[in-house]
Amino acid sequence: MIKRQSLPRGIAIQMRVNWKRSRKTDTRVVRGTFSVSKLPSGSGIRVDACGYGGYRTNPRFDSLLARVVVHARSDDFAEVGERGYRALSEFRIAGAPTNIAFLRSVLKHPDFRAGRVHTRFVDERVADLLAIDDAHPSLDYQPQPGTQKRGLAGARVNVRDPLAVLTYGQEATANGVAQAAEAPTVGQIPPGVVTSNSPT
Repeated sequence: MIKRQSLPRGIAIQMRVNWKRSRKTDTRVVRGTFSVSKLPSGSGIRVDACGYGGYRTNPRFDSLLARVVVHARSDDFAEVGERGYRALSEFRIAGAPTNIAFLRSVLKHPDFRAGRVHTRFVDERVADLLAIDDAHPSLDYQPQPGTQKRGLAGARVNVRDPLAVLTYGQEATANGVAQAAEAPTVGQIPPGVVTSNSPT
């Protein structure tokens, strides 16, 4: 039997997202109910999470919301740091405060990107990290107010006709009713997001 040695490949960073205030003087866990909970995804990103829309936090238990692990195949610490920053930028959580902005400040810090980190990194730079705590863009797509059309989804068909669903699309196209959905304008798309047309 031939034994092959597994060699390390690339770098990984784990980020622990908690629902709590990230201020140095106030780290108490807070109560809240998530009205929105969207998690990042993609190549080199793993998320183990427990939150969802409608989830109510409980201060009697661990405040951990998600473990986000990012991996880059290269040995470039700045590359995996940027991947982690982008993953955190794709989070969308509303209803309870989290430490996501603070984690993004850590990942964006030039000393962290250069690999100059140690166990007291945050303690020695907490003032700098908190100063940019709220200066991060979001990569989660959110339509601008007033751009969404209100209405009902789906189609109205004759419920007494078992074949109405099959003929609906043909009738709509024949009558010129079918229309392509309006694509968002450039101003509505956040930086770093690429759109593509779906097949009709």
